[in-house]
Amino acid sequence: MSQETLLIVKQQSQPEGLDALLSRLAEEHGMDAYACRQRLMGQGFALLGRGARDTLERVSSLLKEAQFHHWLTTPTRPQFAPAQIRSLEQTVDGIVFTCQKKRVTFEKGTAVLAVLADLSGRLADRSAKQLISSYTYQGRDHITHLSEEKIYRTIMENKPVLDLYFLDDRKTIVEAVRVVPGKFDHKGLGERATLSSRRNLHEMIGLCREYAGDFQLETGLGLSTLPGCALDKLVDDNSDILRKNLKALTRYGWLMVELKQQGGISLQQEVTSLTGSLTAALLAQNPALAGSEDLAEAMPVVGELAAEINRATQAAASETATSTRPPTRSLPAPPEPVRVRRNWLSPKVWLGSVGGLLTAVVLILLGTTDSILPAMMHYGFEVGAFPALLAALMFCGGFHYLHLKRQVENTPTSKVRSVAMGMVEVKGKAIRQYALISPKTNIACAWYRLTNYRREGNKNWVISSVKSSETVPFLLEDETGRIVVDPAGATVRAGNKKEGFSSRNSISLAADYSDRNGSEKWVEEIIYEGTNLYVLGFASVKKEQGQSLNEKKREALRDLKRDSAAMKRFDTDEDGQISESEWEEARASVEDQVLKQSLGKNDRRRRQEEQIVIVNPTGRRPFIIAETHCETHLTRSFGYYAVPLFVGATVCTAWAISLLFG
Repeated sequence: MSQETLLIVKQQSQPEGLDALLSRLAEEHGMDAYACRQRLMGQGFALLGRGARDTLERVSSLLKEAQFHHWLTTPTRPQFAPAQIRSLEQTVDGIVFTCQKKRVTFEKGTAVLAVLADLSGRLADRSAKQLISSYTYQGRDHITHLSEEKIYRTIMENKPVLDLYFLDDRKTIVEAVRVVPGKFDHKGLGERATLSSRRNLHEMIGLCREYAGDFQLETGLGLSTLPGCALDKLVDDNSDILRKNLKALTRYGWLMVELKQQGGISLQQEVTSLTGSLTAALLAQNPALAGSEDLAEAMPVVGELAAEINRATQAAASETATSTRPPTRSLPAPPEPVRVRRNWLSPKVWLGSVGGLLTAVVLILLGTTDSILPAMMHYGFEVGAFPALLAALMFCGGFHYLHLKRQVENTPTSKVRSVAMGMVEVKGKAIRQYALISPKTNIACAWYRLTNYRREGNKNWVISSVKSSETVPFLLEDETGRIVVDPAGATVRAGNKKEGFSSRNSISLAADYSDRNGSEKWVEEIIYEGTNLYVLGFASVKKEQGQSLNEKKREALRDLKRDSAAMKRFDTDEDGQISESEWEEARASVEDQVLKQSLGKNDRRRRQEEQIVIVNPTGRRPFIIAETHCETHLTRSFGYYAVPLFVGATVCTAWAISLLFG
């Protein structure tokens, strides 16, 4: 029975054309796009597929086009585990390692593959924290992984182990040793020896690098998802977990050697292409070599030269990419809350004022000795005035929700790229524009609303404060582009709600979730980044920020007056003074220059999110932001609200009529 083949890929941090590759993998090979995304993105090695080789070769062709370094391999079981060293001795020709049952000689110039790993399993946690931190403060478009330096430092700070594999010319393992900090005589390091066990391990790596011909250090165990190479988190130096992690380390080392033997499919293709180019150049200089035995003898040398050039090119490209890496881009801090001036002509304000005034009048009448309020209430019920008033309020509420339902149904859905000015309906994913974090759960989000409740004794909960991010705009993204949404004044329906309890004197975070008998409670509604949203609002052109054209002209003229050297250019008669005609010429020149600069900036094609924003419409038109996959769910909920209100209004109307004519 033949052993199955593994398709292993080298993960990339931000691969180009990933969405197109995922769609082809799903359509042509039935692979899960989400799982493939998880395995293609990262900074280690991952198993993308396993099965028959001919099937995986078709997947390999797609990975070639996408420039993913990958391997098709049939792994073998490790023949032996590295022997743990007890001491070492440096000689002129190499290093002699003394193990428990044998001595291993590391000759100078030998190829070495070194695997440095953290057996505690904490490297994965550190990587996850880095991803969460970069996602929170830099956004999903600028996620950064752990750097090689941080990976190395994290391994050294926990429970590091170093495996050294010595390879022959065919890249086959000849011998292997294991170096455990504090478990070998560090005096063999000579002048490199220190009193720190981890520092001695670092010096051991430097010593082996100095003696080796080809030295490769792998630190990806714990970040890679490979079969048989998973690390469990070490708790209290549990011997069973430690033994299992050592087996995973051995399996990972042998697998890395097998991948090194193959060299990678993409790399082999580059070397073959370069070999052909060198051969063509050689024949162009010496046409007589064509078809001769000398050319056949020279081909192995040409192949080695091509491989060496390719390695040097990759090293230079890697060094250039590292040195020219752009600085980390962080999302800007959320803007400060803006105090919004209340519109005293809005229906909410004057209806609330009238209601408050009527309530005050009722309370005053109730407080008088000879109150006429009971008689008025009795008369109101006799003639049906109070049921009629209740029916009117219910009719208003029903028509309000019916109006919302019709507005949602009658507004056509637009793509972001084709949004027109006015009332629009768009759907897409919420993307953060600022580094917004929910105040209680500390989660990166596009919008939040925190409601605090308080109660005294055994009374019901009363709202004490409400805090939201309505002054923080966010982006709405679909397949055509992005647009800014300003949620100020919107009716927001978030799909995620968190609740916690705390007492006034509690300072622990655990109390926020567990102290249900506390005197304070909070409810946090959150719209996470990447959530599907429905937005109904008013699309308008963004107001230009900065100076107007006339202000720029006046500022440029003031700067010109302060610059005596520049003023001399307009002194055509060289009398040391600027006449009226010369000043008019200077002003025309400056205005022309400012106009050209302004037009030059406007020539740049502005992105959609730089031009248009969806805001709260004026009048009684709705502004809705809802976390829903389909607007039918939204209109159905409006119908559920409207129908009971109309039924109640009808009943109250019939009651009022019966009282009036009864």
